[in-house]
Amino acid sequence: MGERVILTNEDVKQFENALFMLDTSITELYRVATAMIPEQFVVEGLKTYLTEFCRKVEKERNIKIDLEIVNDFGKIDRSKDYSVFQIIRALIDYTLKYAEAARVSITIEVEGPLVNIQFTNSGKGFDITGPEVAGAKEIAHIKLWVEILKGKFQILPNPTKGNEIYIELNLKN
Repeated sequence: MGERVILTNEDVKQFENALFMLDTSITELYRVATAMIPEQFVVEGLKTYLTEFCRKVEKERNIKIDLEIVNDFGKIDRSKDYSVFQIIRALIDYTLKYAEAARVSITIEVEGPLVNIQFTNSGKGFDITGPEVAGAKEIAHIKLWVEILKGKFQILPNPTKGNEIYIELNLKN
């Protein structure tokens, strides 16, 4: 390391071409991801779509979900909006599959581009120091969503009272 490298004109052209292809790929991936967002989500927005999703889960799975959204999401990019939904959906799925909870509480606070999510469940928490953590893959998947959005993720497990999960996202365009 620390050695100087001299690039030929051909090397510079190849590097610029690689950057162009990477930029094109990212743009295309974004376009595809945006196209996969359900039409109902696009029309209704995150708040309504998430509220309806929670009510549907309550009826189908016999669990109480308290959802509070403080402030409006405003002009957040739809794909980022949908990523917030995917994170909440994954947290609910995780709870249904592993926590055996009777109640979930979700608070989403929006302040400009900042989104803070507090997610708690009344089920069995887990011991993160144990050899096998139920749902570790699901938690890793949720963390990945948060990392993609350059956010922060904290989980406070309590084996007898459930889990508290805190997520902070900056959805600045």
